[in-house]
Amino acid sequence: MDFIFNGGTLTIFAYGQTGSGKTHTINELQSFLCKDLFRASELHNEDTGRQICFSVSYFEIYGGKVFDLLNKRKRLKIMESGK
Repeated sequence: MDFIFNGGTLTIFAYGQTGSGKTHTINELQSFLCKDLFRASELHNEDTGRQICFSVSYFEIYGGKVFDLLNKRKRLKIMESGK
């Protein structure tokens, strides 16, 4: 948690064939992660007086296309950074 609270980025990536259980696995991880993050952020706020802000994205890559799962499966454009 210290890594996240110090500006780190957490990525959870599920890869596999259709029907292999990716959605189930991600849903379970999401539940545990949210509970743990909010519990830890409350303790962190009490200890440091600093508030933590979380940002979350869920997207699906399928058939070479990317969809935003929090915005009615709106298609996203992926751009490569030149850096």
